[in-house]
Amino acid sequence: MQKELDLTADQRQRVDKLLKESQERTKKLMEPISPSLRAEVQRTKEEFRDILTPEQRVRFDELLKQQQRPQKRPQQPHERPFEAPTNGQSSVISNQSSVTGHQ
Repeated sequence: MQKELDLTADQRQRVDKLLKESQERTKKLMEPISPSLRAEVQRTKEEFRDILTPEQRVRFDELLKQQQRPQKRPQQPHERPFEAPTNGQSSVISNQSSVTGHQ
């Protein structure tokens, strides 16, 4: 996003600070529901797998593993699109969503 908007050094610094503060607030909001959210995502994955054939389950598991691999180079806060920051929970949800096609 930084390149697309041609942010100045001062703007990048301010945006980085803004995103970091937002991530901290979001982390605090997620703490109470995080265990329940993880359990729900796991339950949905298991129920989804139950619908699949054995061959489809193998492919499903492969797709999940591909999505969970770390990125080659982590993005800096000023390089990320403006989206709701999280404490890592959205990756689990987005993994499920992209595999199932639902969000």
